[in-house]
Amino acid sequence: MDGLLKFDKDYQIFEHKFDRDMNYSSDKSSVCIKIFVDEDSNFFYILMARSGCAGARDNLFFKKEKFIDSRLTENSFTVYGYNIRAIETISSDFSRQDWVINIAENYQELLDVEFSTALKNYDWKKLKQSCKALSSSLYCGGVSRDYSRIRYKWINLFNKFVKKDIKLRGYKLHHIYKLPKCLPCKEEHSKVKKISLWSLLPAFPNDFN
Repeated sequence: MDGLLKFDKDYQIFEHKFDRDMNYSSDKSSVCIKIFVDEDSNFFYILMARSGCAGARDNLFFKKEKFIDSRLTENSFTVYGYNIRAIETISSDFSRQDWVINIAENYQELLDVEFSTALKNYDWKKLKQSCKALSSSLYCGGVSRDYSRIRYKWINLFNKFVKKDIKLRGYKLHHIYKLPKCLPCKEEHSKVKKISLWSLLPAFPNDFN
């Protein structure tokens, strides 16, 4: 708690998203904090800063902290299998920076290998575990799109596999585990969950979708 208050004193992390947008339009920088908690109740955080529309870096953050430009693909970072990066949308009337979360490529590969291995070995228990892990993904826009793509791929893979085995013909993946068409909207993930600041302090939430 003391650390959060110090961050707010130095970097004004509790500003509302509307105020941060106004800062950007006025060529002022702003900072917000994203807090996560893992399955062992360990908290960790990410400080995210944005320059003003003309590049101003007047927030104390830019003087006190070592930082990277996460708009660059090589500087995106991974937390518990999730890749986090910044994208900037520029048009004739506005410029906006958003934080995008996706399932990291190496974690997607791991999920695919575990699923296909379980399928080839007729290990329905492990196949079910793979499906459960996928459907427990952190709910947000980028991850939801990844989930839908992986789900579609797994269903097709399962259908092709059962066509080769007379004993399994007619079976569908949902007979083993029913993967929802869309990623369920829920607060908690098996490994990590996103914490809104309003759940910790009487302050405005800092959205980062």
